[in-house]
Amino acid sequence: MGNYWTALQEAAASDMFRSSDPMDQELVSVRDEIAQRNGFLYTGKMDADGFSSTGYSYAEEDYFQQCKTTMQPYISDIMNDGQQMIFLLEVPIITDGRFDGVVYGGINADFLSDIVANLAMGSDGVAYVLDNRGNVIGHREASIVEAGSNMIEAAKTDPGAADIAAVNQRMVQGETGFGTYRFYGDNKFAGFAPIGGYQKWSIAIETSQREFKSSLDRSILLTVLVVALVVLVLDLLKKAVPEWLDILGMVMGLAVAVYTGCLLGVCQGFPLWNTALLPILFLVSAVSTGMAAVLLVGVFAAPMEFNEVVVLKKFHFWLPVVELVLVAALLFVTSANPSPAGWESVAALVMGNWAVCFWLLFVVMGLVLPTVLECWMLWIASHELETSRTGQMVSALSDAGVLIGGFVLRLMIVSAALPVTIVQPWML
Repeated sequence: MGNYWTALQEAAASDMFRSSDPMDQELVSVRDEIAQRNGFLYTGKMDADGFSSTGYSYAEEDYFQQCKTTMQPYISDIMNDGQQMIFLLEVPIITDGRFDGVVYGGINADFLSDIVANLAMGSDGVAYVLDNRGNVIGHREASIVEAGSNMIEAAKTDPGAADIAAVNQRMVQGETGFGTYRFYGDNKFAGFAPIGGYQKWSIAIETSQREFKSSLDRSILLTVLVVALVVLVLDLLKKAVPEWLDILGMVMGLAVAVYTGCLLGVCQGFPLWNTALLPILFLVSAVSTGMAAVLLVGVFAAPMEFNEVVVLKKFHFWLPVVELVLVAALLFVTSANPSPAGWESVAALVMGNWAVCFWLLFVVMGLVLPTVLECWMLWIASHELETSRTGQMVSALSDAGVLIGGFVLRLMIVSAALPVTIVQPWML
């Protein structure tokens, strides 16, 4: 899109546009050449009074007044030029510090719809762009753009649109965040962020909560529940659990652990989520917290057996270490993402709003403290101390820290992720 900006800027600086009347015939071929070479639908000139190459005056139009007042490039709101939906790009002609007219170029508004069509998530998902008044100016369905859909205005007469209007209002105000609403009988989940530029546009990626929590999710959880119930019944009946059932339960348990990371990973607009490291991190964290939960219950429910699971405790010791390495790698990969959203997400975790949770609750309490305590219990403390009630309480404290860290990790990953924003060169 940068060629649009450059072409109009060069035209505004040329003697031909500076000295010619908007209707001069010698300007026609130049305008046509610029349009054809740079992909404009058409180009033209308005003089200082708003008289245009079309033979009409646009002196009262907002886009002309904005360009004249600010003497800066300006992009109009989406509009219909009689044939199609367009944006009008204007660059001021400045002569000796005074406003001397405008060079303009029309571009097809479909480029926004083309962008958002590739950002949709899932079969029912959709992405859309709002202008600073809440009008939809980018959507995969052209009819919505052409109709000037505005849910903020619609909510004034339709109470059913209140939820989506509230989210759209936050978008118009330039917020970055998430929202939920019910639309056409379906519960929606949407992430949104402002698009850089003078116009204060905002983009949202919306998906159905039904699809987000898909049948695969329910199938995995249902299978795990059935396996757990069968194992419980067999245990109560004092019967051996078949080996194949143990394997099935283990496989489905791992699937549940990995699935959340995979589900978030398909959101390409969020650099913190869209990485192959996230499912691995969630898997390691799930195994670690699962073992911690078993060991914590064992301290109080079966203290004698707790002292006998030394192999399990030694294996569990290394999981927070692996988790720490994976988190560091995730932050490094995310911060290296070309989009500013990657570094901003990392900054929010390590030095921003989530810094206290990240360093105190996750790193210190969830990783470092358990590692130090378990290292002491397993390799430094005497066997008598390790198997004593005091040693068991130390291990319980360690396991509780792991559980807190696991919960905080998931909370931060979901809450601190910032979406990619779209900034075109001609919007700056």
